[in-house]
Amino acid sequence: MRIILPCLIFFLIFLCVQVNGQYNKPLYTWESHLAYQQGFEITQSEDFIYYANQFAIIRVDKEETSLRFYTKIEGLSESGIAEIAFDPYRKQLVIAYNSGNIDFLQEETGDIINVPDFKLNTTFPDKTIREIEVTDN
Repeated sequence: MRIILPCLIFFLIFLCVQVNGQYNKPLYTWESHLAYQQGFEITQSEDFIYYANQFAIIRVDKEETSLRFYTKIEGLSESGIAEIAFDPYRKQLVIAYNSGNIDFLQEETGDIINVPDFKLNTTFPDKTIREIEVTDN
């Protein structure tokens, strides 16, 4: 009786408390868990600061100080980011990858446009982009 009563009380309390051990994530969706501490590139526009590491772009709103993450799951072409630069004339972020692939992140709409021409070109064996320079032409 001494053992049954505490077990019964514990069981009744356990039934009354709603246990939520599962994360309510819809089926067939992805969520990224990447390390964002080690960034190597930073650039800015009038409204945003862009911070890059090898796997993602983090956009910080200067006014609201809110964050938005861009990864392969959110639309980037791949991981392995080599360089970023902001193009103030076209209001877009230029993202270059180690493979030679290039993405353009439109600041106004958030659309990502991929231009794989340099990556697919067989003329250059080393496709590493080491620097991006933006001009007004």
